[in-house]
Parts: sequence; structure tokens; C-alpha cells
Amino acid sequence: MIWVGSDDGLVHVTRDGGETWENVTPDGLAESIINVIEASPHDPATAYFAAAGYKMNDFTPHIYKTDDYGQTWQEIVTGIPGNTFARSVREDPDRRGLLYAGTETGVFVSFDDGAVWQELQLNLPEVPITDLRVRQRDLVVSTQGRSLWILDDLTPLHQISDAVASADYHLYRPRDTHRTIARGYYAEGGPGENPPEGLQVHYVLNAPVADDTPISMEILDPDGRVVFSEVSPDDAPECEASPRQRHLTREEGANRWSWNMWVGRFACLDELTATTRDLSGYPAAPGRYRARLTVGDFTQTQDFEILIDPRLEGIVADPVAEYAELDRLSASLYGAASEMAQGVRDLRQVKEQLDFILEVSTSAEVTEGGESLNGTMDEWTAKILQKELKTFQNHYQHEARLLMKYKDLLERIGGANIPVTEGVREVTADYLDVWSGIQAELQAIKNEDIPAYNEVLRRAGLPEIYLPTPVT
Repeated sequence: MIWVGSDDGLVHVTRDGGETWENVTPDGLAESIINVIEASPHDPATAYFAAAGYKMNDFTPHIYKTDDYGQTWQEIVTGIPGNTFARSVREDPDRRGLLYAGTETGVFVSFDDGAVWQELQLNLPEVPITDLRVRQRDLVVSTQGRSLWILDDLTPLHQISDAVASADYHLYRPRDTHRTIARGYYAEGGPGENPPEGLQVHYVLNAPVADDTPISMEILDPDGRVVFSEVSPDDAPECEASPRQRHLTREEGANRWSWNMWVGRFACLDELTATTRDLSGYPAAPGRYRARLTVGDFTQTQDFEILIDPRLEGIVADPVAEYAELDRLSASLYGAASEMAQGVRDLRQVKEQLDFILEVSTSAEVTEGGESLNGTMDEWTAKILQKELKTFQNHYQHEARLLMKYKDLLERIGGANIPVTEGVREVTADYLDVWSGIQAELQAIKNEDIPAYNEVLRRAGLPEIYLPTPVT
């Protein structure tokens, strides 16, 4: 079936591939340019067209709809101002009856198949809209003299309803997102503005949310474990050198929250933040996830999926298995990195107490034992962190220690494509083996050396060192 519109106001349709044509021009349509005919992607009998009569001094909008192959037409312009003629009309391929109209002054949207229109201008300048297209659930708009514009992620428009509008709070189902396989960039930033990276989660707060009302967004993996979250208000201490990006807002109306699709976050340690500002752990594997919004006592969960880039099909034999292995290796490295970072923080907590004891001690046994314990903990920490790393340039002067090597490896394999190479497997195994030996040394410090020194303190009548939970 083919629809044709002419520049003198005629509409024709063929249902036999062009063998025969039928004139289905609406009765009473004045001479005009049939700018766009949109065949409905949902119903072969339905079509829409925009007629522009400005060359005949008619600046009123004309948009028509048929649901019987053009036998009857209905003009659908309620809500569009009478002084802005229509240039284009399109139906959303993902929601039947969701229409977009481009006029001489901007964009309009209808959620009820054209019965009523409303502005969809947002930050778009007042400019003639020459055409619109929905591509990959984004609305692409061409203008006359003001470049191309894209309304990213039509998810809210696909799901909005009377129920959503009347609810106090609502979480939209996020748009499924592809796992990134490559990153491109312009050296000078590029000529346009790209959409936010990662997963975009839209939610509506129709009722006011007080500043002291807890609100959170969490990402749960297929096993129900929280792999990323943001809370407001958040009493957790902030990492001043690498503050977490805050996307959770509580503004009345529509809100958008972003997740970079990375799991976990490295500890805020000076030796890490001095040379790297991004403390993200590792990329989330493709699979099914859930987003969970909590506002006070209200909770709502929506499913979404991180998809495998279809360009890998035919290149990688089993991308699902490859990503599963990559995720397993990354999780093991991140788990070990978290353990060693916790070990560093535990020993530094012990050192703070020990420094005070050595400052006030008058016992030779206490001083000698404390200095020995201090040296043991410093030696262990030096295997985990390079204290000379104070700027990025120090990477070229001093060897990185184990924790930074772990972070660097996670970044490299996270940015690489599948399949997993044998080199990645071998280096991961080597790094985990090295940590196994160093972890045993940490166990000895916490389970043997510190308790032994506490005996010395007890004999001297001094308070014991608080010992974090022993490693088992």
C-alpha cells in the first residue's frame, strides 16, 4: 500500500502496489501542499497527513486522519493555535495514537490520536519544524535554519496515562539500554550535545516531597542484590577528592535519574583519588535488572534490561557466556579490591590509636612493641598502596601497588570487548593469587600481632587498641 500527496492538495492511495490508484482527497480541502502523509505503523487502514496552505495565505493548521483507507477523513487540530500551519505529522511506532506534529512555530503532541494537542516545546526555540521522525525511541526534529534537535528517550510519553497523572509518585519503566562496546569522542568536545550516558530512569513526583523525607533509587541485579544506589538525604561521608555524582532530585513534576551502568565504587583513599577521579568499580553485565524508587513509605519497582550490542552477533560465538565470564572475573577482582581497601582503613584506624599510645607512653616495652607493630602495618600497607602517588605524573616515577593495579585492570577489561582473552584470565588469576598471600599477612596482623600487643598494654595498665572485626 502506498500513499501519495501532491503539492496542489490531492491525496491518492494504492493497495495493489501501484497498479490502480484511488483519489481519496477529503471533501472541502482547499488547495494546499500535502507536506507529509504518515501511514500508521499500527493499522494499515489508518493514515494521517499535514496540509500546508501558507502559499495561498492560509496559515491555519490542517491535519487529517483516516481509519478506513481514506474513505472518510477527520480534521484533528484541537489545541494547536490557529495561526501556526502544520508541516508534518508522525505516529509513534511504540504507542498507538501517540502523535507528533511539526508546525511553523514548534512541536505538538497528542496522546489520544489527535483528539487534543498540547505543546511539546521544552527548550526548543520557536522555529519552523520541517519534519519529525521517531528513531530508536528518540524524537528527531528538523528545523528551518536552526539545526537538528533530538528529544532523547520517549519512555515517559509511551507510558504516561491518567493513572500516572493522578498518582502521588510514579516510576516509569526504563528504556532497555545496550552495553557499550566502544567509546568515541571529539577532541574539542564536538559540535552538539550528546544525551547522558548510561541508563536513564524517569519518575514523577506529583505530590511535594519535603527535604527531610527519605528518597532513594536502587538498581538490583537478577539475584535481587543492590549493585548501585543513591539516597537523599545521605549522611554517608563524601569523598571530597572524588565526590559522587548526584542525580536524584525531588522536584515536583518530572524527574530524571542516571546510572552509568557500573557496579560498585572504590574506597576513597588518598593514594587512589590523587591519580584518578573516577572511583567506579566495573561495568554491569548484560541481563535483566530492576530499578526501585522509594519515597518515604512508597516503593515502586520496574524491570529493564541491559542488552548485548547486536553488532557482536556473528563475531562472538556465545556473547552471553563471554559476558558472564567477564562479569565473574570483574566481580572477583572488585571483591578482592574491596577487601584490601577495608584492610587499609582498618589498619589506619589502629595506627591512629597507636600513635596516641606512643605519644603518652612511658613504658619501654609499650614503646618498643608499638613501633614494631607500626612498622609491620606500614610494610603491609605499602604492598597495597604507593604512598608516593600524589599526582597522575607520579605514575611514571613510582610503581603502582596492588590496589591501583586492580583498579587499572578492571578499567581495561571493562573498556575492552569480548571475547575474554587468555591474557585476561591469566593476569586475573595472578593478581588474585598475590592478594591471597597478602591477605594471609593481614590475618596475622589482626588476629595475632594486635592481640599480642594488647597484652602488653594490659600489663602496663593502658587501654587496649580497638580491633576491627578479625579477618577469617
